[in-house]
Amino acid sequence: MNRTIPPEFIIAEVCARHGLRPTDLPAGVLRPELLWPRREAAYLLRLLSPMSLYHACRAVGARPSADILRDLVDPVTVRLSKDPEYRARLQSMVRAIIDAHRDAQGISVLEGARRLMSLDATSPVAGVRSCATTLLAAASILANPDLSDAEARAAALQVIGK
Repeated sequence: MNRTIPPEFIIAEVCARHGLRPTDLPAGVLRPELLWPRREAAYLLRLLSPMSLYHACRAVGARPSADILRDLVDPVTVRLSKDPEYRARLQSMVRAIIDAHRDAQGISVLEGARRLMSLDATSPVAGVRSCATTLLAAASILANPDLSDAEARAAALQVIGK
């Protein structure tokens, strides 16, 4: 996966989902309500940004140690494999982060779908692929010069399930 999303997009989305301010995570305060947001942020920073694990931990206020993987990233990985609701929630967060980054860069929906299609099938965010496939199909239909606007619109709506 191409890991080019700036850390501030990831931290802002994780904080928004947990009702926190982006300054809450790196504050270094050890509060129980910050544990899972920190874990998720560190996990997503490693997944979506060019940050090393050491720097991801520092960015979320975790103290880098020999047990970083066990303490921060592994609990998220284990929970993703066992809890489908949590996996769906994290995938939703990943989509929001990718969308925010794409919107900030001005990437077209078609290019966004192409990038999502390039995700590794074993990635925890690979569930986004079906969305990307749908968007790519709808964009292709809408760009077809052989269809009238009304026909293209109707076909694209049918593809996206509306």
